This record gives sequence, structure tokens and C-alpha cells, in this order.
Amino acid sequence: MRQTDRQTDRQTRLDWLDIAKGIAIVAVLIGHTSAINKNVQIYLYSWHMPIFFIVSGILLQYRDSWRYRSYKGIVVRKAKSLLYPYLTFSILTTIYSIKFTVGTSAIVMSFYKNIGANILVQDILGTILGIGIWLLWFLPALFFGELLAIVILKQSQHVHYIAASVLLLIIIVSPIGRNAYLASETQSVILSFIAVILLVIFRILVATTFLLIGYFIAEFKILDKINLAGALLLLTIEVLTSQLNQVDIRDALIGNPVLFFFNAIVSSIAILFLAKKVKALKIFDYLGRNSLLIFTLQGVGGLFFASYISNKLFSNSIILEMFEIILLILGETAATWIIVRWVKPLYDYRSLRKLIKNNNLLWLCKGGC
Repeated sequence: MRQTDRQTDRQTRLDWLDIAKGIAIVAVLIGHTSAINKNVQIYLYSWHMPIFFIVSGILLQYRDSWRYRSYKGIVVRKAKSLLYPYLTFSILTTIYSIKFTVGTSAIVMSFYKNIGANILVQDILGTILGIGIWLLWFLPALFFGELLAIVILKQSQHVHYIAASVLLLIIIVSPIGRNAYLASETQSVILSFIAVILLVIFRILVATTFLLIGYFIAEFKILDKINLAGALLLLTIEVLTSQLNQVDIRDALIGNPVLFFFNAIVSSIAILFLAKKVKALKIFDYLGRNSLLIFTLQGVGGLFFASYISNKLFSNSIILEMFEIILLILGETAATWIIVRWVKPLYDYRSLRKLIKNNNLLWLCKGGC
């Protein structure tokens, strides 16, 4: 293949992955709206977070420069891209949570109640322990999940070992989730703390599993082995099977583990295929490129204000839900455009570094950035 052909192929692949993430982030926004139909929510929750991990796994196979970096270099690189926005948006969400209520996992809330923590202490502990405040759980899970996936890939010399790792992870995630709930159903500080640690481990292992599955999807070119009819059939099947199993990864709820992984993988493959082949889906590209920012913004006012305005204007549940979805997507898109254009250093470390450099403020880095 000529160099120009490789460059074109690379750009095309990046584009369709952004489109897939755009579809997924819209599903996340819809799933978090206040008036969402329960069956629709169950369907969206069955795949809308796993597909982000799977996309990251595909990128691990596609961008294999991590193979030649030291573990220290990988940690630093990932920390800049994931932990920096985790820290900045944890601060913003903490400020927001002082005035407005934010969602907390039942497992985590049990621990907070047992130690008598106020909102501020909850947010600080949640950030330090990698629990994440409300919707921010995704970032530490992805950070540590990518590191673990890279360790497995670096140490595994044969695809069979990687497959065995995936199988082992699938087997152990469900018991860890169940034990987290069992340990949280107590007034013991120690047991409830163990439950929180198990929850964090559960999220990381789920992320790692889907990352490796995404790596396999790219490695074996799974998307090239199905057609449009096959993708639509997979989506239809998963719409039905998703109703048999309720999922919420944030709360360590995966129900039947076989159905959980089946539904997530089937829908993700179908959506990735459509993102790659259907040109009309290009409209999701911008949202996908900024999906991390959109994901974090909804937790600092986006969901609340969309719900508040919609409930003030409408009483009909269908109209209310449609208006809330449209308002949330438009609001998130507008806020994203403003931040990307004017305050990108808020979440992007490279932009912060450039801002510091251009303003001769390198002393702020103390030689470390």
C-alpha cells in the first residue's frame, strides 16, 4: 500500500471511530434524561458505555506505539489525557454538588453514611479513591483499564494468552460486583470500604475486558466480515435480548454476565459497522471527537437545566422527553463548542502546556510538564 493510501486509510478509520463515539455519547445523554422510557433506558445502558471501552481497544490495536514505550512513559501519557480532565472536572463537579444534588452509587453512599462524610468530604474521597463523582467514574476506570490491558498485551506473546485473559476477566467480574453489594449492606466501616474498593476494581476489570475485546475486533477485522443486513440483524436481536437483563456498570450491576457481554458486544459491532459504512452518520463526528468533554459536562449542570426547563414547559411525558433530549444535546453541543474554542486548557493538558509556554509561565510546571 502506498504512503498516501495508508494515510487515507488511517484518517478514514479515525473518522468512523469518532462517529461511533458520537452515536454512543448521544445514547448516554438520552439514557440520563429524567423522563426516559424504562425499556429504552435498559436498551441504551446495555451498550452505551462498553462501546467506549471497545473503541479504545480498537485504537490500541491501530496505534501500537505503546508497544515501544516504557510503562512509565505510558502512565504519564495516559495521565495527561485522562487524569488531568478527571481532576479539573472533579473540582467543577464538587463546586456544583455543594448547591445541587448529584447521583451516587448505592455502594459508595453506604460507605459515606458509615463514616459520616459530608458532601465535600465525599467528593474529595471519591476523587482520590478513583470512585469518581457521579458520572466521572468512567475516567479512572478507562485510565486503569487501559494500563492493565496494555500490560496484558505486552506480556502476552500469543493471541491465545490474550483470549484466555479475556475469558478469565469475564468469569471474575460478576462475583466481584455481587460481593461489592454484599459488603455494602452493612454498617461496618471496614466492610463498606472494602465494597467501595471492589466496586472500583470491578469497573477497571470491565473496562479492561472490553478494551481487549475491541483489540480483537480490530485484530481479526470482524467488521469486514459482516454486511449491512447482518449489522441490522444484530441490532434487532440485541434490542430484544437487552430487555432480559438490566445493566448499570457504574453501580456494578450487570445481571446475567453472559447476556451482559453478549448484548454489549453485539450492539457495539453493529454500531461500529454502521459508523464505518453509512455516510449519513457523519453528523455524529463532532460529538464523537469531543465525547469526553460532553460526558463530563452533563454532570455540571447540563442534565439538571435540561430537565428543569423541560418540566417547566411541558406536562405531556412524550413531548417532555423529546424536548429534554433535544435541549440537552443542543446545550451540550453549544457548551462544548465554547469550551473547545475558548477554554480548552480546562480539560486538555497539551493546550494547558501551550498556554503556559506562550505566556512565559513555565515556572508553574516546576520542570515537570
